[in-house]
Amino acid sequence: MDFYGTWGYHQKHGEQFKAERVIEKKPSTSAALEKYLGSGLIKNVGPKTAHKIVKFFNERTLQVFEESIEDLLNVPGIAEKKLTDIKNSWQEHRAIRDVMIFLQGYGISTLYAVKIFKTYGNDAIRNVSSNPYQLARDIYGIGFFSADKIALNMGFEKDGITAY
Repeated sequence: MDFYGTWGYHQKHGEQFKAERVIEKKPSTSAALEKYLGSGLIKNVGPKTAHKIVKFFNERTLQVFEESIEDLLNVPGIAEKKLTDIKNSWQEHRAIRDVMIFLQGYGISTLYAVKIFKTYGNDAIRNVSSNPYQLARDIYGIGFFSADKIALNMGFEKDGITAY
């Protein structure tokens, strides 16, 4: 991913980068596309199905997923039921990606970002933004000190009130 933004200085936390735009770098080679799609991230798309999809659509593969996912029905072995699972998984993947980008910007690891998403779903960004301390109660493995560090990274003061 490429991040664009500005560096600033926070009175208590020092130099910080404020991302204004993130550009996701997508896999560009056929092998990378197959690995990406066949990684298990998308339900019912294993290595064999990923190979069929990439072979069928070539460099348009991700464009098909983003803009016309129904075209996957043209790939041998993909029927309506499988397409429905793929569509749902792809949409969930997009939501997870957005949450992970947001959370990782505040120092939350991928492991915990996934746990947070599984706990809060599409409300993850809103819940964490409004009260990062709730993570200590809701997410196994995140204690008060970790939640406090996240809160401070988000601009909360030591008393729990948002600084900006």
